[in-house]
Order: sequence, then structure tokens, then C-alpha cells
Amino acid sequence: MKKFTSIILTACMVASFSNNVFAQEDKKEVKNETVINLTITDVANRLKNDNIELKMIDEKIKLYNKLYGRDHAKAIEADNSGRSDVESKKTALLYAGQSAQRAEDAEHEKDSRFKEIKHDLERQYLNIVNCDREIDIINKSMKNVEEEIKKVNANVEQGKVTANTLDSLKVKKAQLLASLNLPKAQREEALLKIKQYLNIDKNTQINFYGAKKDFIKFEDTNINDLIKNALDKNYNLKKQKQNIEFAKLEEKIYMEYGRNSEDEETDLKIRMNDLQNSFENDKTNLEVDIWKAYYDLMSKQNIAEIEKLNLENIKSKYNEMEAKLKQGLIDKLTLDSTELQMEKQNVTAEKAINEYMITLEYFKDLLEGF
Repeated sequence: MKKFTSIILTACMVASFSNNVFAQEDKKEVKNETVINLTITDVANRLKNDNIELKMIDEKIKLYNKLYGRDHAKAIEADNSGRSDVESKKTALLYAGQSAQRAEDAEHEKDSRFKEIKHDLERQYLNIVNCDREIDIINKSMKNVEEEIKKVNANVEQGKVTANTLDSLKVKKAQLLASLNLPKAQREEALLKIKQYLNIDKNTQINFYGAKKDFIKFEDTNINDLIKNALDKNYNLKKQKQNIEFAKLEEKIYMEYGRNSEDEETDLKIRMNDLQNSFENDKTNLEVDIWKAYYDLMSKQNIAEIEKLNLENIKSKYNEMEAKLKQGLIDKLTLDSTELQMEKQNVTAEKAINEYMITLEYFKDLLEGF
């Protein structure tokens, strides 16, 4: 009874939330299970409101903004006090800026993480769609093999062929049956990730709709300029520059208002040198990482184009087989097998295109400084 009541309460909460936020998302109760229909657009909308990790970052942002408010008020008070000791001047000139930086860092963390999760959500959604298609194709292929077995059995009974002729078909059927394990496992993994990202109960059933990415070739004629600009835009490098400026300001405060502060000034000089070295190293490493990401993108683009060509080839083959069927040169079963090969290649091509396009979205974010 307690379990039943819990399920009903969960369903009511989810349904109420849906009416306020997600016009495209349908929910209903079937056999005490919540069923959710999600499009690929719905998952991005739901991410904004339901992801636990992003909510926790929101709380962090609120706390940092509160700290900034306090430090800003203290800065005004210290500036108006007329005091000229080091701590008063750091309060007036330094601490509020550092608090503002921490709040900005948290905002950037949220934006960056949102983009990262959104891209992976799309990847997992498309994985599920294509796993379902692969499973369907394998099941259809097994039915075709079963039809072939029936034909061979008939020939065996008529004495036209020996019984061992069936061996290869039985092996083929067993291989097809075993091949179901991979897409089923991949689907389950993708489903668990989606439920985790969207904070959906593990017992909830989700219905997915067909979706795919359209192929768009990346324009890389000015890739050198794009990567140079990406270094200039990169948030982490900007943050490191700001930290260097904070260290310089702190050193200036000690020099102008400090008494017997040589140790502090020395420590600050060492810290500034460390910060500057770290900045230069990170800039170099980031440039290397962006170039690696670019070449990875180009590799996936080439794979997608190859799979598109393979699809065109199998389509041509299918058209030829269709003509042969009309001429009575092949049977319907042979044409069906070719059609399944075409469907399989279509899935392979779409998977390659999806992966390339999602990688492109990641790369564009990298170029924008994330």
C-alpha cells in the first residue's frame, strides 16, 4: 500500500510540473507506472529546470552573490572610513572584486556545464533512437533467415539438398540473436544517463521519437584565425589574467600602506611569477587541445561523408535488385535482405552524422571560449 501511494504521489507531482512547464510532454498512468513521451526538444527544456547538478550550481551562485553584497558594502564602509592600514585598503580595493570574480566563475560554470550536458543528452537520445532501429533491423533479419530455413527445409524434405545445408543458416540466426545484446546494452546505458540528467525516476517509462542531425560541413578555411580568437575568448585564461591583476593590486597596497611588509611583498612577487608561468603554460596547452579537437572533428566529418557514400551505393544496389525482381531474376526474399542492408547502412550513416554534428557543437563552444 505504501509503495502504491508513493507511485501515485510521484505521478501527480510530475503531471502537475508538466502542465506548468512542458506543453509538448504527455504523461499518463499505465499499470501503476508513469509514462513520459519526450521529443529531443523536450529534453533540453527539461534540463533547465530539473537537473540536480545545475540546481546546486544555482545555489552556489546565490551564496557568492550574497558574499559579494557583503564585501561590496564593507568596501564602501572602508573607503569612507579614512583608515589607511593594509587590511582596510584591501577591504576597500580588493576583496569585493575577488568576490565578484567568484560569482562570475560560478555563472560561467553553470553555462559551461549546461552546454556540456545538453550535448550529451542529445547524443544519448539519438543513441536510443538508433539502437531501437538496430534492434528492429536485427529482428527483421532473423525473420528473413527463418524464411530461408523454411525454404531449405522444404528442399531437404524433397531430397534436393542435404540437411547440413541448414548449418550456415542456423549459425547466422544465432549470430543475429547474439548481436542484439550490444544495442540493448547501449540503449540501457543511454536511458540511465538521460534519467539521471533529467532527474527522472528509474521506474518511469519513456517513449522516444525519431530524431536525427542534418549534416553541415564545417567551414575551416580560416581555422588559424578561429583558434587564435578562441584563445583570446577563453574564460579560464581571462580568469587567470584577472588573478594576476588582483595580485598586482595587493602588492601595490602593501607597498603603499604596509609597515614592515617585505615578507608579504616577496610572497606576492613569487605568487605573481607562478601565476604568469601557469598562464603561459595553460595557454600553450589549450592551443594544443583545440588543434586536437579540430583534427578529431575533421576525422568524424570524413567518416560521416564516407558513410553517406556507402549509403548511396547500397541504395543503387537496391534499385538494381528491385529491377531484377520485376524481371523474375531474384525472389522477394533476396530483395528484402538487400532492403535490410540498406536500412542498416542508413542507421550507420545517421549515427556517424549525429556524432560528427554533436562534436561540431562541442567544438564551436570551444571556439567561443568555453
